[in-house]
Amino acid sequence: MSFLKKGSQVFLSKKGHKDFFYPDIYSTETILEDTQVSQLSWVGSMEFLPVLIPETSIFANGDAKKMIPVWIKKGMLKSAKSS
Repeated sequence: MSFLKKGSQVFLSKKGHKDFFYPDIYSTETILEDTQVSQLSWVGSMEFLPVLIPETSIFANGDAKKMIPVWIKKGMLKSAKSS
């Protein structure tokens, strides 16, 4: 299991070429609580890694059942043992 710590910065996704998702470096949010994430097997970038997070981890009045793709800087994920 992988986690993001409370206070971590994430980059929201934007649709681009051929409707693929890309990191939007101008649109960021902050993780509200320690959050379990699911890594995505997308082609990322040299700097960012795509993950799925619950909407409520960045929007207090979001939908806990809705998972959204965001991008994090490589090296930000924590395993359950290293938390």
